Amino acid sequence: MSPPTFAYEFAGSFGLETEFSDNINLTKDKQSDLVTELFIGFSYQDRSPTIEGLVAGRLGYRTFLHGNAADELRPNIRGNLLFHLRPERFSWALDGAWEQLRTEPLGPEAPGNLENQFVLSTGPDVRLPLTATTSFTAGARAGYAATYASDSSANADNSNTSYRATLGLVEELGATETAAAYLTSRAVRYDDDDLGGASADFNVIDMSLAYDSRTPLGDTTIEIGASYLDQQGSDRGAVFLLRADASRRLTPLTRGGVRLNFGYNDQSNATLTAPLSAELGAVGLGNSAESASTGPFYQRRAEAFLERVGGQSRLVGSLYANSQDYVAGSTEDQLYYGASIAWSRRLSRVTDFLVSGTAERRDLSSGDEYSQNYAATAQLTRRLSRNVFANVRLRHQRGTGSTETSEYDESAVLFGIRYEFGTSPFQPTGS
Repeated sequence: MSPPTFAYEFAGSFGLETEFSDNINLTKDKQSDLVTELFIGFSYQDRSPTIEGLVAGRLGYRTFLHGNAADELRPNIRGNLLFHLRPERFSWALDGAWEQLRTEPLGPEAPGNLENQFVLSTGPDVRLPLTATTSFTAGARAGYAATYASDSSANADNSNTSYRATLGLVEELGATETAAAYLTSRAVRYDDDDLGGASADFNVIDMSLAYDSRTPLGDTTIEIGASYLDQQGSDRGAVFLLRADASRRLTPLTRGGVRLNFGYNDQSNATLTAPLSAELGAVGLGNSAESASTGPFYQRRAEAFLERVGGQSRLVGSLYANSQDYVAGSTEDQLYYGASIAWSRRLSRVTDFLVSGTAERRDLSSGDEYSQNYAATAQLTRRLSRNVFANVRLRHQRGTGSTETSEYDESAVLFGIRYEFGTSPFQPTGS
């Protein structure tokens, strides 16, 4: 056998960032503070006959000079590793994420509105060829997810454990096209320490059909599915999912596309086999702690994006709209829509520039309650030596809305320095 293109690649960094903000907690009454963050970052990619995967992220620790917020650990780490115990037949997967997300989605991304979330799942996958183009697949996963306060508290605020088994048929329609059918059974137990140790058990059966096409001109993914859910023996009925993603190369330098999603308890292109976000507090999908006790909802999302890459610059823009309609309970329906744009350019061999902006509006179903958020950022990065980089970033953001907590504005400036290191792609020798 000829060796793979490379066996592994590793990149790492560590550094220090200092930021001054004139409104650290993003409230109407401003409190300024000087924030210092010490961080490490890494990226490990492996491709070999026995291991395939990518683990990457950043872990930082922030401290506030004037004590206007609690010191906090800031994780943003995701990874997937696939161990080929028998290539093309039997493998073992390990997936994990440790991230910091908003506790209350309608609130600003301030220190008091953040939570650290951890999720881990592992299990085997089996693939058996039935014909030259058809394969039978089977897999199982055991998973654990937990949400912690952002001040690095030792105890989890809520958690869930899950077990999943999946059967599937995969048909290779050609070199670039695949069709598949899947049947999944899940059992999940959810525990909420914030509600006095309340717990709930769920059983879920998912069925889905998927089509995937990947060509140099563009990619297309279509998925339809149904799901049956019961909670502790209480029949909750069947639900439905429709997801479609399409991107096309419009010119040699430009790519555009759309993402459409309609589902029940489904979050932004998460498939049916993901944890149920509303009932189970799906850690890693966002809105977990707030949605854990709110009941099921229907979600509709549409997004259009455009990307242009050419020469020394890159431009990316998107428009999106999303709605969450809750079936029952006290939770209010939500509608939010917005736009984002980012432009980056290499000014010289050692200098890069980035400018970006976002605008978003969120409406609640009760009366005229709403919030609007705007943000603009500019950053300049310069290479000081082969491994040392320095950057300065300016940020301004503003919030308006129907409540006093929605009103804020902030201006901030950040200075940072980091040291980067790593390996070149390693080419094994021999046969």
